Amino acid sequence: KRNAYAPTLEYDDLETTAEVEQHDQEEAAKLSSFPFNTQGLTTAEAVDLITRHGKNELPEEIESPWTVFFRLLFCAPMPIMIWVAVLIELVISNFLDALILLFIQFTNAGISLYESIKAGNAVASLKSSLQATATVKRDGSWNVIQANMVVPGD
Repeated sequence: KRNAYAPTLEYDDLETTAEVEQHDQEEAAKLSSFPFNTQGLTTAEAVDLITRHGKNELPEEIESPWTVFFRLLFCAPMPIMIWVAVLIELVISNFLDALILLFIQFTNAGISLYESIKAGNAVASLKSSLQATATVKRDGSWNVIQANMVVPGD
C-alpha cells in the first residue's frame, strides 16, 4: 500500500518508452516553471549583480571596546547591585568600603572586557580560517567560489 503523500508514479514503475518520455516531459514542464538559468551566469553578469545586490553575507556589527566596557560596568544585575551598595556606603559615610566596592566593580569590568576581546579574536580567527565555498556555473563551466560571492541566479 502506498503512502498518501508519496508520488503516484515512480520512474521504476514505467514500463514503456512512451511512458518514460511522457514522464520526462512532465518533469521538464514542472522544472521549466521555476525561474532559474541552466546555462549559468557570465562573469560580467555576476559582477553586475554583486554591485547591485552586494556580497552574500550578513552585515557584521563591530562594537567599540569602550562601549563593551561601559555595558559590562552598568548593564548587568551584579554590577547594578554593587553600584547600589556603593551609593549606600557613600550615604552612610563609609568611604573605605565604597572605595573597595568601586575597585571590585572596575576590576570585574576590566577582566570581563579582556575575556570578551579574547573570545572575539578567537571567533574572528575561526571565521578567517573556515571560508565557506559554493559551486556555481559561470561562463559555461562549474567553478568553486567563495560563498559570499554567490549572486541571485547562481
